[in-house]
Amino acid sequence: MKSIFLLTIALLFAPASRTIYDFNMKNIDGKDVSLADYKGKVVLIVNVASLCGNTPQYKDIEAMYKK
Repeated sequence: MKSIFLLTIALLFAPASRTIYDFNMKNIDGKDVSLADYKGKVVLIVNVASLCGNTPQYKDIEAMYKK
């Protein structure tokens, strides 16, 4: 969640010529991933609190992903 928050802040203050593809984020294993790897693909960025234990929205997000 911290990475997405930082990405959001970075995009708010980034020059207009920058896009999400100019940033890296950590994947679920903690490894850096370039968002440029997803250029040309449908991307859904979800701000989640996966460790809070209160995540009923995952069911709907998973269904959308599978569709």
